[in-house]
Amino acid sequence: DNNDGFQASGLANDVALHLGHSEHSSKTMNTYLSSDGIDHIDPSATDEGQDDFDFAMKAYTNAIKYGHLDFHDDAAGDENTAWEGNDQVLAAKAYMGLGFARQCKGELESSLDAYTKSLNLWEDEMGQNDPVNASIQFTIGTVLIEMQRQLEASGHFTKALHLFKCQNPADGVIRASILSTEGMLFSVLGEANRAIDCFRQ
Repeated sequence: DNNDGFQASGLANDVALHLGHSEHSSKTMNTYLSSDGIDHIDPSATDEGQDDFDFAMKAYTNAIKYGHLDFHDDAAGDENTAWEGNDQVLAAKAYMGLGFARQCKGELESSLDAYTKSLNLWEDEMGQNDPVNASIQFTIGTVLIEMQRQLEASGHFTKALHLFKCQNPADGVIRASILSTEGMLFSVLGEANRAIDCFRQ
């Protein structure tokens, strides 16, 4: 019985994940201090606010360039189209970049906060089943692993897996994302051999 609306994973059908979580429960998360000093991003801001937005968007384009944010959907853009979108989409992208920059500096709490803001903005604007959400959920899961919060990470990997499977699984890139996500899920559940099998495929 699966009460969170997600189908069981193909390779993980026998892995029972009954995680107690509520939708958007992380929206109430506190903002954590970071060395960048950025608390709020507004794409229409001027002066210092514009500098914060520009910093975050540069980090976003770097995250795409170096493959950290692996999108399979044009809505999230690439290096050339990263600056396109309405204010909410741009803010979501900027928070993704901010999360990436903070994660690279090891500021995991503030990175998680930025990625969570990005996810909430993206879901509000594009819908909860938008393909970009899969990559954001996966990224949040990796941060949670770094924070030794495996149970929470498994919940995000499960959501990412569901969203990746809603895309075209015959596509080689999507199939690789599915296997990678299943591998991460098995890894956090202590199923090392099954994780390795996924990563090898």
